[in-house]
Amino acid sequence: MPSKVIYDLAIKHSEYINSNNENKVKWVNVGKAMRTDDKEKPPFIVLDRHINLGGFANPECRDSILVSCFKPKDYTPNTPISEDTTAAAYAQAKGKSVPATPQQRTPSEKLAAINSQASMDFDDDDMPF
Repeated sequence: MPSKVIYDLAIKHSEYINSNNENKVKWVNVGKAMRTDDKEKPPFIVLDRHINLGGFANPECRDSILVSCFKPKDYTPNTPISEDTTAAAYAQAKGKSVPATPQQRTPSEKLAAINSQASMDFDDDDMPF
């Protein structure tokens, strides 16, 4: 029987103050609560394998950890992301250019960058050898 996500599970990681002087909480998603189509069966929890529950802050020295449930956001796993969220796309949308990373440069651009760095003015008398 297919399963449906009924809640996203998250743990409070930290608090911060945003640019509007509002207190905000940083949450870490740790898994999902799911239910099958069979209403007779209870819901079940799927925890992300990489989560170490003992690694979260515990200032009150409690023996347990609070996991909060949030209604899941609309998300279809195989739907392509409609927006390009790279820095280059952001800059292009703002009408700015982004310099190419070293991996994106052509060989001639790489050589020009090396030569521009090597052609720094210095006096031969300053060389230690």
